[in-house]
Amino acid sequence: MKEKRLEELPKCDFQNLSPVIDMCSIYAKYDAPTESGTWAFMCEAHYKMHAGKGADKLGFKLIEGIAEPVSKNTKAVHGIEPGLDDLEYWENALFNDREVECPECGCGKRVEPDAHYVYNCEGCGIRVKVPMPPI
Repeated sequence: MKEKRLEELPKCDFQNLSPVIDMCSIYAKYDAPTESGTWAFMCEAHYKMHAGKGADKLGFKLIEGIAEPVSKNTKAVHGIEPGLDDLEYWENALFNDREVECPECGCGKRVEPDAHYVYNCEGCGIRVKVPMPPI
């Protein structure tokens, strides 16, 4: 599972099992697809109960803290996406977010289907260029 750094960890998106408390008050450890297909921030317990198929490959383990960005004068490296032969990924990317991976640390970032820009990796701070979509 890839790691994603966040400045502050969000709370779990799921409802608590207790009838008195509406929402789970535990900080999320995962950002992953659920069994219904939508993505959610999940604590350890709710991840075990509601993680969808492929959550361990598509999802992210959350880490608190942002890496220091490098200078904007530093040349950007190309982000990594699945190859064109991964038809399921690219069919899904037509209407949903794409997943770009930092080639240095493997930290993933969700980007819009038509994204094409440079961002600072939250894992290691290097500048990563989002590849042009093949569509």
